[in-house]
Amino acid sequence: AIQMAESARRRMLELGKSPRVEIVEPLEIFQRDSWTCQICYRPVNPKSIDPYDPQRVTLDHRMPIAMGGAHTKPNLQTAHLSCNSRKGASPQAPS
Repeated sequence: AIQMAESARRRMLELGKSPRVEIVEPLEIFQRDSWTCQICYRPVNPKSIDPYDPQRVTLDHRMPIAMGGAHTKPNLQTAHLSCNSRKGASPQAPS
């Protein structure tokens, strides 16, 4: 969690953004979202450790850091690797 927050802080600084970062335990976000991808609303695979499994669970920034989003609980969501990759650095429309 600390390493993810530090990585987000570095990316924000590199982009000339003021860092808005909090330490977030990924498990807390996954549980909050009921292990459901917030992009396609299908269950994620919580047991997969294969880095190439498209159903693997990832953390996604609703508003990407590249667009000024923060690394904070309200801006993080559960997503499949494939959904997160497809979304890329575009913002997610509120549901």
